Order: sequence, then C-alpha cells, then structure tokens
Amino acid sequence: MISARNINLRIAGKPIFDGASIDIDRQQITGIIGPNGAGKTTFFDLLCSVRRPDSGTLKVACEARSYLSQTLGMPANLTMREIYGLLAVLSSKRSISTDDTLTKLRHWDPYLAGKYAETLKKRPSHCSYGEIRFFFTLSLLSLPNKLIILDEPTAGVDPESRHYIWQVLHKARDEGATIVVSSHNIHEITEHCDVFHLIHKRRFLKFAGAREFLDHFAEATLDEAFIRSARGH
Repeated sequence: MISARNINLRIAGKPIFDGASIDIDRQQITGIIGPNGAGKTTFFDLLCSVRRPDSGTLKVACEARSYLSQTLGMPANLTMREIYGLLAVLSSKRSISTDDTLTKLRHWDPYLAGKYAETLKKRPSHCSYGEIRFFFTLSLLSLPNKLIILDEPTAGVDPESRHYIWQVLHKARDEGATIVVSSHNIHEITEHCDVFHLIHKRRFLKFAGAREFLDHFAEATLDEAFIRSARGH
C-alpha cells in the first residue's frame, strides 16, 4: 500500500528524515512509534500530501484515504451529526449517511453503535476531548476508504473507549482496510498491531512484536526499551 525510499526532509533547517525507507503492507494494522518530535505526525502529513519530501520517493497506492490528525477543530454551533455530514463529504467520494455508519457499527457491536448514536445528538462543547476523538475515529473507520491514518486516536480517551477503538480497528482491518496508527503507548502498539515501526535517528526500524523490540534495545520491559530508544533519538 505504501512504499518510501530514501526520504529526506528538513523543516526550518531541522532534519526530520534522513534516508528513511518504509514499506506498509495492505490489510494490516501498522504502528508508528517514537518520542515527541521524532516525526510521526510529519510522516502522516507526507502520506496525505500535506507535505512533500525534499528528496526520495514516496508511493501511496490508494487515492481515497482517511486521516485523523492530532488537532480537531469544528464549528461550535453545529451538532455532532452535522459535523459527521461535513466529515463524510470531505473524506469520501461516495455518499455516506449517519444511518450507513450506524448500520456498520451495529454489525461490529450494538453497544458501540448506541454510544455513537448518543454522541450524534450533542454539540462539541458538550463532549469531552476523549469523546470527540472517539467519535472521529469511529466515523473515519466506518467510511469505505481503504487507507486509514490515525494520529494517536487513543490519546485522552477513557479505558472503555480505548478498548472499543482497538476492537473496531481489528474489525476494519479484517474487512479489508489498511490502517496506520501512532501512539505513545508502546504496550497497546505491541498488543494490537501486526507490525510496528520505530522512528529512530531519523529512520524507520521495523519490529514484528514486543520480544523483538525488547531484544533490540536489551531491556527487560517495554517502557524501558522505549525510553532507551528515545535517548538514542
């Protein structure tokens, strides 16, 4: 789905990527991890053509893609149902209604669909930060796009919502979606992703699981291994 070769990028004179290469396979959940400032969000911007590399090649074999950014702004005078309408129009070439999304969510989990339906009735000012991220993540996953890019979807989300987000990520993957997701929580990345990549010294290091990550940094716990990788960065 995604292939990058020898990507180089500087922002305001600071090197972000230096000869970085990565392949992301179809119909997998691929994690992207790294300390603050490593380039996770910048990489997602490259995938969505918000930025372009200074040199190197980047190929994304999918025009229709959904992108959950870290910053979510929305008109305060609209309901979440109306905001969904804007999201669906901007993110999908097909006409998708809230009924279509609720039908899909009911197929995945009836309780989840009920929780989502209650959020549709609210305005953004009546929703918590975690509830808004939960809403946007589920909305994007319900759209027919085959490439879904999620920048820290579980940040600020309560444990129940975090559980359901990962549950739905697995269901979307099983139905054919390719998902690229970032998180600062190394435990959820190793538990839920098929593979993950660490941005380390301005390049990507690929890992197939927790054991490989621990062995690479010669540490006993995932947190210690992540901290050591961050110091190296």
